[in-house]
Amino acid sequence: MNIALRILGWDLRNLFRGRWIPVYAGLLLGLTDLLFRFGGSGERVIRSLTNVVLLLVPLVALVFGSMRL
Repeated sequence: MNIALRILGWDLRNLFRGRWIPVYAGLLLGLTDLLFRFGGSGERVIRSLTNVVLLLVPLVALVFGSMRL
């Protein structure tokens, strides 16, 4: 278990060295804030965020994966 946590820590540090992960998280946080302000009820916001995540996550993963290769 200790080795798995150590590897997880190394991977998280490696992820946050790049500038894109905080930008991606900030984008999703800003989108969530805008949806809560203008979207209405919480159920509609969650449904909208699910749709955005289902579209955006594979596209971002594809771009990161191709950059990694």
